[in-house]
Amino acid sequence: MVSKTGLALMTGFVFIFLFLVVPVQAATVSNLVTFDNISDLTNYFNPSSSPQFTNVSTGGINNTGVVNVPLGSDEIWTTKQGYSVSGAGDIYTFSAFFKIKANSGYGGLGFSKVDTNTTDYYGSPAKGIGMVFHGGGGFFANNRIYTTVSWPPDLVLGNWYKMIFEVTAKGSNTYDLKFQIWNSDSSGVLGTMKTEKTLAGVVNSDLGSASIIHGYFSAAGSRMEKIDNFLIELQGVTFVDPGLPVVLTASISAITNNSATSGGNVTDAQGAAVTAKGVCWSTSTSPTLTNNCTNDGSGLGTFVSSIASLASGTTYYVRAYATNSQGTSYGSENTFITEATSTPTPTSTSTPTPSPTSTPTPTQTNNSNNNSSSSTSSPLSCGDSAPITAPDLFQIDTNSTQATLYFAPAGNPVSYYFISYGFTSIAEGFSTQFNQGSSPTALSYTINALSPNTTYYFKVRGGNGCMPGNWSSVKSVTTKGGGILSNLFSEQNLIVSSTLKPSNTNSCSYIVQPGDSLWSIAADKLGDGSKYTLIKDLNKNIFSSDDLLSIGMKLNLSCDIQGKLSSNNTSVNKTTGYNLDVKVLDKGKPLIGALVTLHSKIQTSKTDTKGIAHFTNVEKGEHTVNLAYNGLNGQQKLTLTGDQKNQTLTVNVNMTGNTFSITSLIIIGILLVLIVFLYFKLSRKIQTNSFKKT
Repeated sequence: MVSKTGLALMTGFVFIFLFLVVPVQAATVSNLVTFDNISDLTNYFNPSSSPQFTNVSTGGINNTGVVNVPLGSDEIWTTKQGYSVSGAGDIYTFSAFFKIKANSGYGGLGFSKVDTNTTDYYGSPAKGIGMVFHGGGGFFANNRIYTTVSWPPDLVLGNWYKMIFEVTAKGSNTYDLKFQIWNSDSSGVLGTMKTEKTLAGVVNSDLGSASIIHGYFSAAGSRMEKIDNFLIELQGVTFVDPGLPVVLTASISAITNNSATSGGNVTDAQGAAVTAKGVCWSTSTSPTLTNNCTNDGSGLGTFVSSIASLASGTTYYVRAYATNSQGTSYGSENTFITEATSTPTPTSTSTPTPSPTSTPTPTQTNNSNNNSSSSTSSPLSCGDSAPITAPDLFQIDTNSTQATLYFAPAGNPVSYYFISYGFTSIAEGFSTQFNQGSSPTALSYTINALSPNTTYYFKVRGGNGCMPGNWSSVKSVTTKGGGILSNLFSEQNLIVSSTLKPSNTNSCSYIVQPGDSLWSIAADKLGDGSKYTLIKDLNKNIFSSDDLLSIGMKLNLSCDIQGKLSSNNTSVNKTTGYNLDVKVLDKGKPLIGALVTLHSKIQTSKTDTKGIAHFTNVEKGEHTVNLAYNGLNGQQKLTLTGDQKNQTLTVNVNMTGNTFSITSLIIIGILLVLIVFLYFKLSRKIQTNSFKKT
């Protein structure tokens, strides 16, 4: 029998294992060639000898550009761009639309070891895996060794079909194959699936030993008339342009609240020496050398990268990179979430940390991982992965006809959100959907056309492509009352005035503000609260024996020490956006706990004990700042331009609450006139009746 202690330990180990493993996800990337530009065919593909295929501007899906295939031509066109090879777990999906013209010949698609091929009788490469199809059947092709399949009745002449071929690596040189044919109209709208064929355990050491492979499509004989919309989707691997190094991204391990370990493997220099390699990471997708990166040497081979200075409870995206004289290439993208921890409060010692008020310790956020929903039977074109966690619906603001939902984003991968709401606790009956990719900050969405004085239930889930994620918890809220009387009061703009100025982030001194402590000042100015002892040492002549801070005290922060602390960070930290602080003041005093939402790319933050809401990596241009506090709302426009990347918007607010608007005053005036008129008319009637009685 397992003891309670043993059971607790086992449960703990299981939780830790799930926490460290589940959040790490590999991204899916894709590349679509539409042939709408008549140079697409020759720009992206290499032909076989004596090419006859042409790229024309009309006749394709939606009557746009298409590859025209002359009857009797035998050609195979191979992508110039390649795809990396990492081994088991790699998934390559190729698809294209084919229009059937005649009853003699073959079409094909798949991938090959080289970027230029000569075709055989069936239209397949000498070294590669693909699918050959004719009217009522076809062949799985493996280095021109063919396995026959059939799907009667024949494909209909004059019709469009979408062909989808999926290859899943089961080992270093073993693959499972799947092929589907979907009926389609001339607009590319799919109908029913005509057939699905599979073949498991295909061995091809030529592809398994390659560092880079290529996709292809082909036609042989007189069957295909047109080929359009060639799509390649990759999972676990990525695209490699000609001449650039081939680099693979290692999995993420040793995840803590502020660090992780990754790395990679440069498998092919492609003709030019590799001068730098490492990993790049960011809170946004597709990190590049403009973000945080390591430099882990040069040349071919594996490397290990230490990722440091991370924020707790945060989603990060990681890619390996490699650079040669032709440029920089990147490996596939991995995603992970750092552990969520509380900010420690310094322990009292013989010299206690001075603080005019207690420094609040942030509440720890639980970072639970929900199991992704999956489909037991889905078409091959739906190879998307579900979001790894559900959104966290944490706030709903309402008026009489609207509800604004605020929620933490779903765990990647995510491409859209679906909101369901209704009058019962299951939150169903109405719904809406909007497109939204990954986001490092909270999201908001406003539902319109609600009924006043009505209780609604809401829930939200993320989705990725055709794969939905798990629902958030259900939250209920009651809209405010409607009608003339309730609309007499209008919430005026909470914001009275505002100013935007560059932040003085490089100041070598600091003026103590209400609510400050040495720990909070060190965290804000030196990047680490535990560095408060440095501030004490620099200001020995200011502090008395009790080491208490005083509001208005001027502290020396020493630019030299700040510079040394910054230079100790070995990572490359480059930011293209702005760091924006929104400081909210009510009669000159900080307004604590106000919800500030920055619109364009939506970010949400609450003001701290200094009345400041912090935003990072804000893009250049015009933005709208929304402010909400105790049912009052305000809005302010601002424009971020120039080279000064640290800006502070100081906002002065009026907390007097609801006031009468001009429209309300007009309505009240009309009502008062009506009341006075009715009063005099009633009084006159009473006097007339009294006169008659006398």
